[in-house]
Amino acid sequence: MNQAEVKEYLAKIRRTIAESEAVVEQARLRMAETDRLLASQGLTREEVLRYRPTREQQLAVNEELKRRGLPPLDVEEVSFAAATESVRAATEGEPVPTDEDDLAVRSRKFGNFMQQYRL
Repeated sequence: MNQAEVKEYLAKIRRTIAESEAVVEQARLRMAETDRLLASQGLTREEVLRYRPTREQQLAVNEELKRRGLPPLDVEEVSFAAATESVRAATEGEPVPTDEDDLAVRSRKFGNFMQQYRL
């Protein structure tokens, strides 16, 4: 690699870093705006994450979606607890919790993969 190629490569890396920092800053600004909006309504992000809609509320949402010509939510498939836990973990920088079965499957696959390296 000559000097010009190195400079070009480093410039590309700097552009990538600048773009990444811009995306992170945009996410921070959106989170701050969401927090301001929630605060204006007397809520916090944690309160919203803990919210569990009732069956009646879910049906009312589907009625409103239908009235607006949008497809209804399939409330039976929505796991609010798992979704909110994943969001909470992601916003707090924790690893997202996984299902026990998923962990068992991944462990088994890893074990099978490592079989060839056993002595």
